[in-house]
Amino acid sequence: MGTFRRSSTVNLKRLDYLGIRDKLELLPVDLLDLGNIIRVLEKTQPDEVYNLAAQSFVAVSFDQPIVSGNSLKRHSLM
Repeated sequence: MGTFRRSSTVNLKRLDYLGIRDKLELLPVDLLDLGNIIRVLEKTQPDEVYNLAAQSFVAVSFDQPIVSGNSLKRHSLM
């Protein structure tokens, strides 16, 4: 089970490179939408959750400090 960020273009090239894309069930998730996260957790009922998400570009975290801060806080609470 895995998740990916909702966007207009989904990039799963690394999973293809590793040859594991077809071995995963992937669900779109918006990590800033707590309701969406709860629905996915209720649907999948995982034993463990690992958050490997990060801000893609350091410069963006400086340009959008509120979004970056909210994202970090929410992820830490999960």
